[in-house]
Amino acid sequence: MTAETKSGRLVLHGVSKHYGTTRVLDGIDLSVESGEFLTILGPSGSGKTTILRMIGGFTEPTSGSILFDEVDVTDVPIHRRPFNTVFQDYALFPHMTVVQNVGYGLRVRGLRRREIETRAHEVLALVALEGLEQRYPAQLSGGQKQRVALARALICEPRLILLDEPLAALDAELRRRMQQFLKSLQRRVDITFIYVTHDQEEAIGMSDRICVINHGVIEQVGPPLEVYYRPRSGFVATFFGDNNLINGRVVERTEPGIWRLETGLGPITCSDDLLSGYEEGAPVTLAVRPEAIGLRAVVGAGTEAGEADNALRGTVNRVEFSGPISEVTVQVGEQTLLAKMTSTVSALPVQPGDAVRVTWNSGDGAIIAGDAEHHYRPDEEST
Repeated sequence: MTAETKSGRLVLHGVSKHYGTTRVLDGIDLSVESGEFLTILGPSGSGKTTILRMIGGFTEPTSGSILFDEVDVTDVPIHRRPFNTVFQDYALFPHMTVVQNVGYGLRVRGLRRREIETRAHEVLALVALEGLEQRYPAQLSGGQKQRVALARALICEPRLILLDEPLAALDAELRRRMQQFLKSLQRRVDITFIYVTHDQEEAIGMSDRICVINHGVIEQVGPPLEVYYRPRSGFVATFFGDNNLINGRVVERTEPGIWRLETGLGPITCSDDLLSGYEEGAPVTLAVRPEAIGLRAVVGAGTEAGEADNALRGTVNRVEFSGPISEVTVQVGEQTLLAKMTSTVSALPVQPGDAVRVTWNSGDGAIIAGDAEHHYRPDEEST
């Protein structure tokens, strides 16, 4: 890549896409900063690939505008946008060698053969494919094909690269290595990456920010840590694993920095930072991650709560061993809560039927406005 290559800021303003009466996207507003690795994350049928296709120029928006460095590119044809796309199926020419595939874009632009070969070798070195220049796609592994596709996207020195689930076809271990490679490459070339996936772990591990989309509407945009630990909707809370959602009402401040919620499980305390902006009487949902929950066996009368701020009595329903972590479901009143505990070689942490105290601290979790009614369920996904 040359020193002249620069990223740019992308802005989607009020972008919608309708097919007849079917709304695929509904008034999307999204900014992608220069040099950022942004992942668009959502279940199948949520509209994430449609966003990518509109940015790339493959699909026209029904309404709204797309700006790049304050220039409206909504109606600019594909070949005139300073973007390149890496597809899930690689889209390599089977009759061309690696170096020919990589240099194809420059050949179309009319560059001389010697210059094309020089630049192709440079970018192949960047993606660690030296020595494979004369191989054909059929002679490459899945990871090698993906890096050829990346090299082909990079050689034309785009200011933004769009990646549409490029690792979906790879096995788990190769996918993990390619995730690390992609993030490292993005930092080296300093080009804006917009990455589409339905894999939460992939998004968390690679992204500067994550845009969570559902049914054509953006649910939340933020850094991985924020989206994971501070979800703003029931959908985000349940899409990122198994948050425990507890509906309640803000009652009062019991002491400096601590508020009390009234819930179906009894009184629960929350810290000021979780309830900032909420008033007494407001209906809210507390989302507590399973790994934040501790379990203590009830001994005797069961009055020992430990050091945690919240302690509810329950009965273990199920214990599921899954390697280093065991998942434990506990019945607390009429609600089932999930805890994730470290497994040991000698025994599982608790057993079904055990009476336990379910504990967590008042600063753990997130507050969602109102009753979180819409939860993510895999059977809601459309193809």
